[in-house]
Amino acid sequence: MKRLKEKLWAAASKKERGTVVEALLTFCVFFVALLALFLIAMTTFSQVNARWQAKQVARDYILVAETQGYLTPDDINKMRADLKAIGVTNVDFTGTSQSEVPYGSKVYVKFNGVVKDHVFNFGASHPGKRSGSGLATQEKRIYVQRVSISKQQE
Repeated sequence: MKRLKEKLWAAASKKERGTVVEALLTFCVFFVALLALFLIAMTTFSQVNARWQAKQVARDYILVAETQGYLTPDDINKMRADLKAIGVTNVDFTGTSQSEVPYGSKVYVKFNGVVKDHVFNFGASHPGKRSGSGLATQEKRIYVQRVSISKQQE
């Protein structure tokens, strides 16, 4: 065991030409790959975060719709402002319960809107931008729907 340890130590301590350059090159390639993975993870998280926040807003307002049996125009305007605050624009509330429903009936909070996602571009060209790497902004439409049962008192 001692001999093997000595041989390994002797082999490791020998300075061969190019070893330092190879190690530096390996480190640089590893660092660039790690940076790329980090950027991909961060842009993916921002996309997931915006959608999650929009679903949370829908959850808050489905509770209001359960209690009242529908959402009033004032509730819709408040929800639109809440969505705008998290970056959702061009919101359409088609399908949302905006008139009173009887006790025990379904109430809906449905909306779709546009979210701006930041995407890291790896050399592909985007409209209006020269080809090359960089951070680009894309608009994506999200769809959110929540359904519950009306529990308002008559």
